[in-house]
Amino acid sequence: PNWYLPIVDCVLNNLRKIAYDSDKETKATMGMIMPTAGGKNQREAYDLIRAFLNLCNQKEKAVGARSKKMGTLFIVNHLFKLAIRINLLRGTALFIRSVDNPHFP
Repeated sequence: PNWYLPIVDCVLNNLRKIAYDSDKETKATMGMIMPTAGGKNQREAYDLIRAFLNLCNQKEKAVGARSKKMGTLFIVNHLFKLAIRINLLRGTALFIRSVDNPHFP
């Protein structure tokens, strides 16, 4: 039931890395110094992963409760990494509350 978890983790990891490299390359070609906060592509990757998390949480029926919980934790982990990189720490409180929720998948 949880055969797709490594695939989801790999796709989300690649999305994060590509967004970071893309922003880094954009800043280099424009002759700007890379700021501490992330650029446009990292913000879009954050929004995509957050939408994916919402989609996974909306799904009522899961093949296995453990599978859904592990998948959700993988997604939250990638969101934390991106939120810290783009200096969007106010968004992390929502993820912490959702994981601490007794009705967490």
